Amino acid sequence: MSQHHYPFRALVKDDIKASLGLGVSAAPLFIDGVSTIVFYIFVALTLLFLVFGARSVIRHITFIDVSESGVRADGPLGASVAWDDLRKVQLRYYSTRRDREKGWMDLRVKGRKRTLRIESSIGGFDAIVRAATDMARRRGLELGALTRTNLQAMGIAEPDPETPRYAQSALKK
Repeated sequence: MSQHHYPFRALVKDDIKASLGLGVSAAPLFIDGVSTIVFYIFVALTLLFLVFGARSVIRHITFIDVSESGVRADGPLGASVAWDDLRKVQLRYYSTRRDREKGWMDLRVKGRKRTLRIESSIGGFDAIVRAATDMARRRGLELGALTRTNLQAMGIAEPDPETPRYAQSALKK
């Protein structure tokens, strides 16, 4: 069994963004004379930053356990997927730039009743992806074209003949 967690260093930026955003969006709520529309816009922004901050706090205290029986998230929003119940594994890449140089990956492990979502900022993400995709292959589950392309980008899978050439050339960069 292996246990993984989100490193403090990976989450501190989110903590700072949430704190600053909360401070900036909540401050106008305490000013007299703010119009109703502006007030509700800042209420919505404050709620947005509260949710973002809560998400970061939850990641600080969540651990992902990968074992021979399945994968489990231990934390406030814990979930687990037993390998026997595995139905689908998806690996997606979300870019933050047009040139696709920066971004993050998102692994979704779907069971019969639950879906576990793990972002690439977690320590040992490669090992988690390998375990999930190996189990999907053993169970005869089809990995989608995007998942196979992203596995190639991580260096986990052999090139897939069905992957379009433009995607294969982009992966080699």
